[in-house]
Amino acid sequence: MTHISDSQAVEICRSGGEDAPDAFKSIYDRYARNVFGYSQKMLGNRSLAEDAVQETFTKLFRSLAHYDSQRPLKPYILKIAHNAVLDCLKRQKHLKGQQPLGDDQASQEPDARALATKAETKKEVEKALLALAPEHRSVLVLRHVRALKVQEIAEIHGCSDRAIRNRMNIAAGLLERELRRRGIVSSEGQI
Repeated sequence: MTHISDSQAVEICRSGGEDAPDAFKSIYDRYARNVFGYSQKMLGNRSLAEDAVQETFTKLFRSLAHYDSQRPLKPYILKIAHNAVLDCLKRQKHLKGQQPLGDDQASQEPDARALATKAETKKEVEKALLALAPEHRSVLVLRHVRALKVQEIAEIHGCSDRAIRNRMNIAAGLLERELRRRGIVSSEGQI
């Protein structure tokens, strides 16, 4: 299917015609990486992130009849993804004896010391991010990893721009405190 806009793809999906599967695939192809990236950063686990992607697009498909096509699709999809991630976190919290959410540590080349140090620092930052409460982690991931605008994040979280800015400031402070606690950031704020 040639490149079509989000609103055109939604309308084709709603019609249920023979082009509907291709239209939904175009939506999936356009946004699945964003949903996966967000889910991966929030959950810290590839398998759980893949489950969240599947849940997101299943819910999207079921909700297209109610979607207001005058609004941007990306924040709508990321709101569904956000809720799927929160559901996953709630399920994980209730499971007893569960392994930590982080992926298995990848093997590293022994002669790539600089790369290993950079990867270790990145992993520690990701662990610190995972230590934050989901509402704080989410705003940081959406803003700094997914590069969403404050207005889009506010729409996803169902609150005002000002509330999101406040939440981002609090989250940044909490992340910095966690990085200091882990010895990643010095008291001067340097990594």
